[in-house]
Amino acid sequence: MGGRFRLEVCDEARTAEAAGATGLFVLGPDCDPYDPATIRATMGSLFSQKLINCSPRDFTDWARSNRVAIVASSPTGLMDYKALRYRFPAVVVIGSEKRGLSKQLLECADFIVRIPMQGGCDSLNVAVATGILLFEMVSQRGQKRRPSMTAR
Repeated sequence: MGGRFRLEVCDEARTAEAAGATGLFVLGPDCDPYDPATIRATMGSLFSQKLINCSPRDFTDWARSNRVAIVASSPTGLMDYKALRYRFPAVVVIGSEKRGLSKQLLECADFIVRIPMQGGCDSLNVAVATGILLFEMVSQRGQKRRPSMTAR
C-alpha cells in the first residue's frame, strides 16, 4: 500500500467527520484503514464513523437496494456540483488522486459532478474535493440528516 493513498484516506476521514458524514466505505483491497500510520493521521476521526470495507460491486448493490443516490466526482463530469439538487440519502464517491474513479463506479453513479476550476489547475487534492462536495450537500440538506461518503 502506497503512503500517498493512505494519507488520502486519513484526510478524507477527517474531512468527512468535519462535514458530519455518517461513515466511510473503503472500496477494494488497496487500502488498509487500520494501518498504524493511518490511525494516527486521522487524529481519531476514523473511530467516530462507521467504516465499511467492501468491493465496488457490493457497494453499488447496497446503494441500489437502499435507494441511496451515488454522486461521483470527476473532472469530466458534465454537471457543476452546485447545479445538482442532491437527493437524499446520498453517497459521494471520490477516486484516488493518481487514478481517479474506476470506470465501473462512474457507470454506476446516478450523477457525475465536477468542481469548476480556474487557472491552469485540472484537479484538486482529494480531501479538498471531498470537503467541497460534502459541505455543499450539507448546505442543501440542512442539518437534519447527514450525508454519507465513500473513499476509494
